[in-house]
Amino acid sequence: REMNYKSFNFSNYLKKDFSQNLVVRQKEVDNVLNELYQKKLIERLERVSKKHKKKIKNNKMIDEIHNFDFKKMLKLYNIRTLLGIINMDHPPYLYKKFKKIVKEAKDFSETNNSELVFVYLPRYYKTMAHVNIYNKEKIINLVEDLNIRVIDIDKLVFKKHSDPLSLFPFRRKNHYSSEGYALVAKEISKFFLEQ
Repeated sequence: REMNYKSFNFSNYLKKDFSQNLVVRQKEVDNVLNELYQKKLIERLERVSKKHKKKIKNNKMIDEIHNFDFKKMLKLYNIRTLLGIINMDHPPYLYKKFKKIVKEAKDFSETNNSELVFVYLPRYYKTMAHVNIYNKEKIINLVEDLNIRVIDIDKLVFKKHSDPLSLFPFRRKNHYSSEGYALVAKEISKFFLEQ
């Protein structure tokens, strides 16, 4: 998604000496972030306000019916996802761009006498204990083909956890919870201590 932004060409970062000189533009960065925060806050308040007005207008049952996705239900979407029948793939050009970026990062690390280690962090998905539909294997294989070591947090933390959704705040799509981050940090530490 980031490679397709119209407002900024992220492929600039693949140029050898490219820099936005953000370190000397802190005030400008602060202003942009403040404007963005204010805009998002207003959008959220407007969205919540509309939702409340709708709930007042309609009773709860009608509201639930409107939000229910009959199309997904008829296609047995959740069951097919759970069984791994649905496969969400990205177009091939994105894998090529991703590989180029990771290779650039590896070259930069080696130039600076360092080693790049790739940490795979799984996204939220409501059946993540059973399946990962975001082409994890393809991504990990691509990274390993570049001779980069991988720390697979999906395998080491989420697949082993009895309740992986509890590692997200309120069991919803978001960053990890404090427990989730603690488990991730523990596995990364263990990886380097065992070297």
